[in-house]
Amino acid sequence: MEKRMFNSLEISQYLGLSESTIRSWVKFGKIPISKLGRCVRFDKYKIDLWLKKKEVKFTVGEIV
Repeated sequence: MEKRMFNSLEISQYLGLSESTIRSWVKFGKIPISKLGRCVRFDKYKIDLWLKKKEVKFTVGEIV
């Protein structure tokens, strides 16, 4: 069974970002989270949907 809930270190590795960036995004509400008591967790399914919404499509002429 694939792991679905990640902590901040695991999600930073999954996204290729620093853990401090992830914490900052949590603080400012820029990334979807789940709170279990005082623990912040990241649902891989929700993160993948969030990433899909952030995708930007370019045409060949727009890429510099």
